[in-house]
Amino acid sequence: GNEYKVSLLHDTDELSSTTETNLYMQELSGSIFFADGDVLKRIDSPLDTSPSVTSETAPSAGNDITGMAVLGTRLYLVANGIIYERTAASTYSVHNNHKTFVKIWSMKGRIVGSDTSGHLHEVTGTGSPPTMKELPTGAVWTDVADGGAVVLACATDGYIYSFADESSTLTLKGQTFVEGEIPNAIDAAQGLIFYGTYQNTASGKIGRLYVAEITNANSLYVLVNSQLLKQWGDGTTTLNQAPYQIISTRDSIYTGIVDSASKTNLWRYYLPTGGIARDVEFGESGIVEGIAVFSDRIFATVSGGGLYRESTSYVSAGYVIMALADFFTSEKKQWVGAKVNTNVVSSGSVKLFTSTIAADINNPTAATWSEQVSIFSGTGGDEEVMTLVDGRWIAGKIEINTDDVTQTPEMLSFAIRGFQLVNDLVVDMPINISDQIERPFRKSL
Repeated sequence: GNEYKVSLLHDTDELSSTTETNLYMQELSGSIFFADGDVLKRIDSPLDTSPSVTSETAPSAGNDITGMAVLGTRLYLVANGIIYERTAASTYSVHNNHKTFVKIWSMKGRIVGSDTSGHLHEVTGTGSPPTMKELPTGAVWTDVADGGAVVLACATDGYIYSFADESSTLTLKGQTFVEGEIPNAIDAAQGLIFYGTYQNTASGKIGRLYVAEITNANSLYVLVNSQLLKQWGDGTTTLNQAPYQIISTRDSIYTGIVDSASKTNLWRYYLPTGGIARDVEFGESGIVEGIAVFSDRIFATVSGGGLYRESTSYVSAGYVIMALADFFTSEKKQWVGAKVNTNVVSSGSVKLFTSTIAADINNPTAATWSEQVSIFSGTGGDEEVMTLVDGRWIAGKIEINTDDVTQTPEMLSFAIRGFQLVNDLVVDMPINISDQIERPFRKSL
């Protein structure tokens, strides 16, 4: 119901700081629960200006919490290989201890858990849980998600497995191999499957995000039509840029990526338009292990950093770089005018920069970006003349700044006008010119 517009992103607040790396998180009944070493912590009023953090008794003192899931109105945790059920504040009961569990997920009204032997179990009661799938020695389960018709599970052996509910038992019904990559995170939204992978480099990981469809072929559920949405890093990266958590909302897919040695970003894939871009930013580098959305506010945990919340205030500056435009021809063009339309700008500015250097779309600070339009008040809309701007391509960069972080300028559209510079081609073509006489019923002369 809202118009599409480009505006500044929200800032982030750090609600809790820690050096622990097992920061698994869940939202339950309006409270945010997260692991901090062996301690379970809780924020009961996560939307307060300065919410308080409550520490509960550790489910297994001295043993880190390694997994967390919500089923119904209960929170389940894994510590020391045992699945615990939180029955009240600082009170736990053993849900299942027949295996040495590592991680747990909540799927189709039951708890699904992986153990140290590479087995995936359907944990429906207190007895020994049945095995859904056993992995080869050394392989582990990385993520599990509800894919609609089936439960989907990723593993380090390179496969995404499908399990269907048959006679109240999750049964293996297909597997999809991801060539040359390790599937590491998975979720589903609007009938589509989104999964993240990584590929090892000498000292880091290349991260990728894919979208695919699930199909039933000969009673086997497999993923088809996979398309790469985004890649982070290349063969030279020294950072771990793999996605470790993917969550879906009504209109978006979110995943956390280490973007540099000093910052981590939450990336957002917007389902209505198919656009992907950085969303909120965290001021430290670490794997995003937990993501939750409560009352349209994003909460995330950064390994070795802490728990963050999307702020109600905005960052002071931001930019968007557009794709190269060339009229689908390699001919040189002369670019003659540019304009920007905005909502009323009352604080800050909206500026349009252009560049005819193709490589500049990867370099927002390049000296060859040239300012063409600046709006400090009003709504813009008037074309500004561009002089002596020639080139095959042109790219636009929108910069938005604000002097008041409680509000943000909003850009609605922009346009750059140009025309093709056509070189005349002269061709000498000899033509034989002569007269011909046409007479009725007679041969022509």
